[in-house]
Amino acid sequence: MKITLSYQGNQQFKASVRHFKNIVIDEPESFHGNDQGPSPIEYFLIGIGGCISSSLIYCLNNNNVKFSDYHVIVDGRLKHIGPKMLLKLAEIYITINFHLDDESSKKKLDYCKSIFQTHCPLSESIINGIPIQLNINEK
Repeated sequence: MKITLSYQGNQQFKASVRHFKNIVIDEPESFHGNDQGPSPIEYFLIGIGGCISSSLIYCLNNNNVKFSDYHVIVDGRLKHIGPKMLLKLAEIYITINFHLDDESSKKKLDYCKSIFQTHCPLSESIINGIPIQLNINEK
């Protein structure tokens, strides 16, 4: 899976992935950006919320659990950490709200709650750590 990023100036990039082109990544003006799109951290949180949600919904659907009014809130907390007080994403809180349409599905829901998070490759990768191999090439 590959994406490409093209620098646009200030803190803005345009990303391409598969057939999706010109996805704007930017920082708010307070972080020297133009505020023309979500920041990298916001996209990261969108990805985590989407991955966790799709894993839970897959399990619910696979077990014929009927639900409605599904909403997710992902709250990423930035903190200044360490002696240099660098800004880091320190905590992520995810709240999933939905209505269970059939109370007889409670056992199936409990089963899905117990396993779904392990099926999200993003959350598992974050919890277990991902090695990053970085190459910087000057032309």
